[in-house]
Amino acid sequence: MDRQILLIHSDPAVIEDTLNALEPFLNRIMVSTEPALAAHLCRTNTPDLMLLEFTPERFGGSEGLHEIGRQTPGLISIMLTTQETKGIPGDYIRAGVRHIHSIPIDTVRLRAQIERCLWMTQPQYKLKTLQQDIAERTKSLDTFLDISRAITANLRNDLDTLLRRIAEETSKILNAERTSLFIYDKEHGCLWSRVAEGEGGRTITLGMDEPGIIVHVARIGQPLRVDDAYREPLFNREVDRMTGYHTRTILCFPVRNYHGELIGVMETMNKKSGMFDYADERLLSIMSFLFASAIENAQLYEAVRHQIRENESLEASKIQADRLAIVGQMASSIIHDIRSPLAIIRGYAELAVTGAVSTEKRQRFANTITSEVRRLRDMAEELQEFSEGTHAVELNAISLHEVIEEVVDFLDSNFRDRGIHIIHHAQYTGQLMLDAPRIKRILHNLTENAADAMPDGGTLMITAARVAEYVHLEIHDTGSGIPDEIRERIFDPFVTHGKTHGTGLGLAVVRRIVEEHHGDVSASSSTTGTTFTIRLPLTIDQYSSKQPEAKVASL
Repeated sequence: MDRQILLIHSDPAVIEDTLNALEPFLNRIMVSTEPALAAHLCRTNTPDLMLLEFTPERFGGSEGLHEIGRQTPGLISIMLTTQETKGIPGDYIRAGVRHIHSIPIDTVRLRAQIERCLWMTQPQYKLKTLQQDIAERTKSLDTFLDISRAITANLRNDLDTLLRRIAEETSKILNAERTSLFIYDKEHGCLWSRVAEGEGGRTITLGMDEPGIIVHVARIGQPLRVDDAYREPLFNREVDRMTGYHTRTILCFPVRNYHGELIGVMETMNKKSGMFDYADERLLSIMSFLFASAIENAQLYEAVRHQIRENESLEASKIQADRLAIVGQMASSIIHDIRSPLAIIRGYAELAVTGAVSTEKRQRFANTITSEVRRLRDMAEELQEFSEGTHAVELNAISLHEVIEEVVDFLDSNFRDRGIHIIHHAQYTGQLMLDAPRIKRILHNLTENAADAMPDGGTLMITAARVAEYVHLEIHDTGSGIPDEIRERIFDPFVTHGKTHGTGLGLAVVRRIVEEHHGDVSASSSTTGTTFTIRLPLTIDQYSSKQPEAKVASL
């Protein structure tokens, strides 16, 4: 069937020139000199192609062409103009205009344009176009599936990363230049975005009473397509002026979850080819549910992380408060423990100086004063050790056996007077990497504790033996043992049992020194005695099979 052509122009000379160019198509041409009657003529004659005078005011501009297109589906147009043009305006392309032909008429060029347009009205062309459209939509859906996988691959994405990814992928799938995503803050009644492409990643906040397309879409809950931003009253031109960006077309869409609650607003700008259409709007509608779900998941995960950080902060505050409490407790303990020996020293010193006492009593007073001074010194050393905290030990290759013997020799006389027998039995006599003064501090603290646990005398046994890649140093007493209620806390500061003096820091200092040697310490206890076991790493393997006889310091 021959395709019908409608020629409408107000200038008879142009009509004549056009008809001369259209000689091969004369049997199918209808002519009119009234552009204002274009809609009526199309409705009554249903042409396939229209050649129309490019005078927008004569036929209602692009809106007039849109109306003609609705009345005559499939109609395409060629505009005839005397004006200088650089291309077809986007709204005219959407209205079916395929070519603009400049007057005077170029016969060869115009005939080629007409043949091209008539071919586009053929069923096979329409089928091909439909196939292309289906292919493009299939590709878009494939892209959508890719986006779905990318967004849901890691539910632990932080919110900013997720929003940026959504914006980038939306621009890609809709073939647009930019996408911005604003999140609705229900609590504060505003929209905010840290992902506004081209805005340098800065945070933008919009109140719900502010003008503009984004807020408008958020309020009405409906999408908005804008074919010409500068003709849209809601568009804020000031934004373009500030950014240097030129907005042409816009697709703005509310993002809602499955409950219909507003999550945010997405604004995509400047489609790279043509204008946003209903298909774009429909695709974005489908994607928005996925985006909403991913955003809510990210917000939930972010809230959980925030709560964890708050809990950690509270825990840190609690630790600090505990430390302050320990300091206060330590200060109170120090004052109490120092007050007692000072009172004894002051009392005996006054008696020795002013009292009428025998030489024997003076000597006894002097011995007591010396003992209390030593007690104060030990307390001071213990407090200093605790307050210094963990620090690098000075390790040297040292015989543990010799260190133990030196401590035993020092304790021998004092412990004998208290009815305590010391037995030193060493199976391991090799060298270890040790800080000798600090190991001595451990031995002094543990042996003094053992002595306090045996007020009526008893036996103290010190052994050293190799077990696998460690040396086990054990201090065992025959005292009454440690009560169950404090056994798990004995290495904590200020936990004491059966002591009438001291700071309560001795075992805390022991644990710290052992850990500084990359070892560990433990305690086992019963009603028949207590054993402290220290494990020290065997860093120098000089294991000796020599089994020396047990040294009995006092019997």
